[in-house]
Formats: sequence, structure tokens, C-alpha cells
Amino acid sequence: MKFLIIRLSSIGDIVLTTALIRVLRNQYKDVQIDFLTDKAFKDILINNPYIDNLILYDKTKSIKDNSIIKKNLDTNYNIIDLQNNLRSILFRKSLGSYVKLNKKIIQKFRLVHFKHKPKSISSIPIDYINSAAKFNIKYDDQGLEFWLPDEKQNSIYPPNQRQDIYKLNRIAVAPGAKHFTKRWNSNYFVELINKINSNYNNIEFYLIGGKDDKAVCQEIFNKTKTINSSINIVDYSGQTSLITTASIIDKVNLMISNDTGVMHIAAARKIPVTAIFGSTTKDFGFSPFGVPYIICENNNLKCRPCSHIGRHSCPKGHFDCMNKLTAENVFSDLQQFIKLHY
Repeated sequence: MKFLIIRLSSIGDIVLTTALIRVLRNQYKDVQIDFLTDKAFKDILINNPYIDNLILYDKTKSIKDNSIIKKNLDTNYNIIDLQNNLRSILFRKSLGSYVKLNKKIIQKFRLVHFKHKPKSISSIPIDYINSAAKFNIKYDDQGLEFWLPDEKQNSIYPPNQRQDIYKLNRIAVAPGAKHFTKRWNSNYFVELINKINSNYNNIEFYLIGGKDDKAVCQEIFNKTKTINSSINIVDYSGQTSLITTASIIDKVNLMISNDTGVMHIAAARKIPVTAIFGSTTKDFGFSPFGVPYIICENNNLKCRPCSHIGRHSCPKGHFDCMNKLTAENVFSDLQQFIKLHY
């Protein structure tokens, strides 16, 4: 019996598949589990011990060039298609029987365009597992996973045994995001860091992000130091490896992040999350999963959400979802979260 899971992109969406991978392996210990994804995201799964073969798709090449990958695959898979788009359909064709993710297109459309909220919110990892319900699997309450190299060798996931996570002394700050409408104002991040530093003792701040986030992290670092040179802040941004980013996240006790992929990596490493949501809302099911979290958002707007993935600009022109979500607002939410968990 062989399984092929398909999820080609992106960082957060692939991290959210890891609960499914684990429960599938625990249900079928002696089967083969293969995973097809974009090679740009291989770091997320390359050390996952539950996967037998990580099959890498190259988005920069044509479908014809990528068809070589398909020629080397088995034709008797049980396929779990979590992408469910044209590319994944072309890949899964003739490789075996399949189940696919219900992308809830109508529900998303009603939410974005008519602000009709669903009666209940289903987390994406649970939707992934429910997509494969025919295989008699169920969620095991163990959250997400992002395995590091030494953990694969020992087949032990250390974050599950963490005892000191609620001793607040290091905070990761992730100010980047692919889409503009998911990015909180950089000056607000500076103000928030200063407020935390003034109200809590001996906090170290780690700025994290990929190479596209280097400029905003450097800006926040410089402005923070200009205001108060004694603040203990380190810029770890510019990483090209998600494994390195996950290792840095491992050193902190709290993540402050926009609604983006590193938020889900932090959840996978069992780090509590303070998430800042702008154009998106928790109704889409992308809240931090399996860890304590708080979502900071502007609930006084009738135009939210305007997208389920983010936009390159505010369709209304005012960007109030982020501009009117001040550092004082987020700090107030954060204080309540710290009182509850630290």
C-alpha cells in the first residue's frame, strides 16, 4: 500500500500538512508515504521521518519538463491531493485513486465579498486530515511538526518535551510577509519592541525572516537602536534556509509575527504566538495551530477580510486594518497573553 500526498506550496500550507503525515504514518506503519512538493520548500519536510520519498517539483520548469518526475512514480498510489489545482490534477492523473481537499471556494467567496462568516471555523490541518477520512485516520492532538536534522536520526521530536517555554526571556519578531496587506507597519514594530523592553526585564529580541525580509528587519533594528541603544536586539534575517530559521526560532519563548509562514513554523516548534492579522481573518482556518496564541486585529472594519491570501495593495486605499491597529493595541493584547501564559 502506497500513499502520495500532494501539496506544492507555500511555506505555511506545507507546514500545516505535517499533522496529516504523522497520523497517517501512525495508522499505517508499514506502508510507503511519498510527498510531492515544490523544491523551494524542501527544508520543511526533508527531515520528516514519516516520509519515505520526498519528490521535488520545479516550478521554474514547464509542465512537460516536470513530467519526467511523474514517469518515475508508481501507478498504484492512494493519492491525497491537498493542492487540488491544475498542476496537481495533471500530476495525479493515472497514478492511482485519489481524494482531494475541499477548498471551500464558495465559503471563501461569500466571506471575502459578502462578509458572511461560516457557522464554525475549521482549522486547515483538520481539513487536511478530513480530506483523507476514508483511510480511517483522526487527529491525535499532537500539533504540527518541523523536524531538524538531528531529530530525524533519533526519531524523537524534542519540542514535545519542552518544559521551559513559558519563561519569557527571548522574543522572535517576524515583520515580513509575501503580500503587502499582511504586513504591519514597521514603525509599529519598533514602538512595540520599545514598549516590551520598558515593561519587562532582560528581554532579548530576535528579528527573523528570509532574504526578502532583510530590508525591513534592518530598518527596525536601526530605528530601535536609535531610540534606545541598550535594547538587546539581534537581526537574524536574510536566511536562505528554513531549517536555519527554525533553529533560531527554537531559542525563543514567544513569536510575534504577521500572518505568514514563519508563524506556522513557530507553532510547529511549539512556540506560543502573537499573530497580527490585517486583510485576512481567522475565519479562513489559518490561526496558529496546536499552541497558545492570540490574534491581534482591527475588528472595527466592515471591509475585512478582503482576501484569504493577502493583496499587493489595499482595495479601499486606506489600509486601516493595519494602519489603525497601533502598537498600543497590540501591546495591550500581548500583556493579557503574557499574564495568562507566562
